[in-house]
Amino acid sequence: MDYELTEILGLLTGAAICCPKSVMMNEDIYLESKVLFSQVFSDAVALTGDLERSPETVSQNMKKILKEMDISDVQYYCCCNETKAKYARKEVLHLISHTNISECLKARA
Repeated sequence: MDYELTEILGLLTGAAICCPKSVMMNEDIYLESKVLFSQVFSDAVALTGDLERSPETVSQNMKKILKEMDISDVQYYCCCNETKAKYARKEVLHLISHTNISECLKARA
């Protein structure tokens, strides 16, 4: 099989999520919320084209993705019970509004 380098990288990183250091290093945030934030951030970046990618667009996409998730989706991503999943969703919504998404995007590059 002939694969281009970008296809090979896509296969290797397809299941990878990006956890911004500013979120990961925050000791006041549940681990489940860090995982959920990272998943939602990675999905939002993937949905946003390179030319459209701005902190505002990524934040909007993150909120949209989070609102479309039901509790069982959150439980799946975070490997947690329903109570913690509900709290993680609230905490991530707060994080989206209070995290410097621009810095997250720079760190991801």
